[in-house]
Amino acid sequence: MNQRMNELLGHAMGVITEFWENYDDEHAPFGQRMETYLDYASTQFDNRMKVLERDRGKSVDEIVKAAVADLAEDEMAHASTAHNGNSR
Repeated sequence: MNQRMNELLGHAMGVITEFWENYDDEHAPFGQRMETYLDYASTQFDNRMKVLERDRGKSVDEIVKAAVADLAEDEMAHASTAHNGNSR
């Protein structure tokens, strides 16, 4: 699984860099730099790998419970961030 996921990460990063070939730092979409998107993709990949590794060998019920707990944690973090005047 890890080998395949790493292969897919390479393709995902390739899509981002290929898209960016049409832009320079001064005319980038949404005023962002390519590195912002690469960092985001890498973070999402790391998060997904943690979940896959955590859930390997578990029953569907255990995975569902973990997913619900993850969603609740994300909602609490988002609510806390919004309450403090920050947004994601």
